[in-house]
Amino acid sequence: MQAFAAALASKTKENKNLTDTVDPVTQNGVVTKRQEERADLGDRKLKEAASEEHHKVEIPYDPSSLEQFENDPQEFCVLPKPIYILSDCTGESAARTVRAALGQFESSIRTHCPATLLMHRFVSTEKRILQIVEDASNEDALVVFTLVDPELVEIIQNSCAKHEVKCVDLWSHLLDIMEEHLDVIRSALPMNHPNRPSRRALDPDYEAVEYTRKMDDGAHPDRWYLADILLLGVSRSGKTPLSIFLGQRGYKVANLPLVKGCPIPEELYKIDQSKIFALTVDPHYLFKIRRSRMGSMGVSNGKSMYADLKGVIDELDYAHNLYKKNPIWPVLDVTNIGVEESAAKIQRVITDRDNKTERVMVA
Repeated sequence: MQAFAAALASKTKENKNLTDTVDPVTQNGVVTKRQEERADLGDRKLKEAASEEHHKVEIPYDPSSLEQFENDPQEFCVLPKPIYILSDCTGESAARTVRAALGQFESSIRTHCPATLLMHRFVSTEKRILQIVEDASNEDALVVFTLVDPELVEIIQNSCAKHEVKCVDLWSHLLDIMEEHLDVIRSALPMNHPNRPSRRALDPDYEAVEYTRKMDDGAHPDRWYLADILLLGVSRSGKTPLSIFLGQRGYKVANLPLVKGCPIPEELYKIDQSKIFALTVDPHYLFKIRRSRMGSMGVSNGKSMYADLKGVIDELDYAHNLYKKNPIWPVLDVTNIGVEESAAKIQRVITDRDNKTERVMVA
């Protein structure tokens, strides 16, 4: 058993530089047919050993750490299952939907990586669809697609049925119902189609992104009154990525870095205070981020208070004292929290505060 596990680890090393022609959405390795066959063989042998021992431990698939398990026949790796995402545009909406759906299985699947998402962007030909479905069949993948052309939808449905590939159409049913509800016929043109009229100048989300981009890092305080949200926080607390994320969802966001000893613009207290959200973070977590940031820039940490734990604690104390003086500002701890979750908490506060359904206007 030890010899087999060692051989499997060695073979994994030899193939760790293999790449696939598709664009991986996650940072996990793509499981090719050859790898799948090798894993199936190993899985059968290791399961036999596990049944004999009446013990099984599932671990995340990580080829780089496989060697530490090579001497333990009771443990085996669980390969993430592939999900193919097909889109006639960038596929970002489909990817977000699938990622959100995967979150529903975190507690029931004993691995941090239940699936590997493989993105196929700008799909527009029958030939490419047939090849993708064939690959999905070989890898026993689920196919999730967002295509607006009814002919391409029919092609992928027929091909999936032929190869017995499970598939999910995220768009067609919605578009059919919307046609009936709006009493109009859809264009069936992808977002990037040259015949599709440009609406960027009329798009409120585009205006929000432009405003957010220009208001970054405390810029133009005289225009803060136009903001829907203003974020406060010390350096590297995640203000900019959170601002951009909210801006892409139609919110005009400004942000102000809090620096001990630097005066706060008086405009901060002239705007609607309910628009202000304060960010905080664990000092040790922030200390690691700043040290890593300086290292990536090739700057020696030296005695800089920016990347000194005591200096970080002093900055956070300064920010917390400011927050206490303004209790109307909600304080959001962003330690180990992604921008999606942080944005959702802010949106929840706004919705609960207004006590009404959020109405999104489409130009």
